[in-house]
Amino acid sequence: MAQLDVVMRVVREAIPGQPDIDQETDLLAAGLIDSLSIIEIVNGLEGEFNFSFPDEALVPEIFTNIGSLAEAVDAALGDAAPKGGREPAA
Repeated sequence: MAQLDVVMRVVREAIPGQPDIDQETDLLAAGLIDSLSIIEIVNGLEGEFNFSFPDEALVPEIFTNIGSLAEAVDAALGDAAPKGGREPAA
């Protein structure tokens, strides 16, 4: 998960007060993120990595912690064309 540091930064920027969190902090159970911060996280990750999450990937479980978000980014990057819907030139 090479992008773990970027995912961590995007999540920290979306949480008011930027509390001390690690890869396993349960963001939902701790009440650290809400629907607005989820939107901010999704937009931030899509912008950082130049992709769009597939709708079916945006389930509550991926927002449990940094690790699950990084795994979702890895999966989406493996399946996704860059934003704009065009495949890279061969």
